[in-house]
Amino acid sequence: MTELAPSPSASPAPSSAPSAASPAAVSSSPTPSSPASPSPSPQPSPTPQPSARPSYIPESYWDASAGKVKEAEFEKHFNELQTRVAAEESRRLTLPAKPEDYKIELPKDFKLPQGVEFKLDISNPLWAQGQAWAQKHGLSQEAFAEAIALVAGDRVGTEAQIVQARNAEIGKLGANGQARITTVETWAKGMLGQETGARFVSRLFTAADVQMAEALISKFTGAGTFRQGGREPPETPGKLTEEQYNKLSIPDRIAYARQQTAAAAGKKVA
Repeated sequence: MTELAPSPSASPAPSSAPSAASPAAVSSSPTPSSPASPSPSPQPSPTPQPSARPSYIPESYWDASAGKVKEAEFEKHFNELQTRVAAEESRRLTLPAKPEDYKIELPKDFKLPQGVEFKLDISNPLWAQGQAWAQKHGLSQEAFAEAIALVAGDRVGTEAQIVQARNAEIGKLGANGQARITTVETWAKGMLGQETGARFVSRLFTAADVQMAEALISKFTGAGTFRQGGREPPETPGKLTEEQYNKLSIPDRIAYARQQTAAAAGKKVA
């Protein structure tokens, strides 16, 4: 028997069951609305802060509240600084160029006390050191002269004290104290020469020193006395007593001293 071929199976009927939702169906589904975002509130503009004072501006010339320079005051200050710098530069250009260009001299208005003599010794090494010091510190010639006056004043003060003490000693010699010193000086220069005699008298500091010199003169012009080695020279003719000598004027004392010195040396006075 001939087998019959199976008949094609019938196509399945479309199912009425719902199928999976397509994207279109999904997208078409209504979605819940999201809550609205709050709009930002406006912010106030920041207040501008004053500028800080630059370090090169002095505080006294800075307006802190306005944050700016006090222009009028600072301009005046700056101009004064410029003027001062220019003046200092001009002054330095007039200074001695080398230490040795500084003159060793006293100011013109420097005055010595009465009876005091003073003279600068420019060969003293102190002044060379002073010249170098003056240039190092930028001193003018006038300022250097004033510095010299300070040194001289100190030395003059010492010399004045010496003169004062000397005058007090002269006073101890009585009213004719200076005349007695003059007589001693005349005798010393006649016996020893001008230079040596002056040096001899310069060492008579006290009244006792003058009296010692007078005693020495008496030895040359006075009476002889005994000593261990023999007799001293006999008394010179015409010798005066101390009382008579004190009554002589200064010219007479000088003449007397010369006469006695010459007599002791065996000479005649012209």
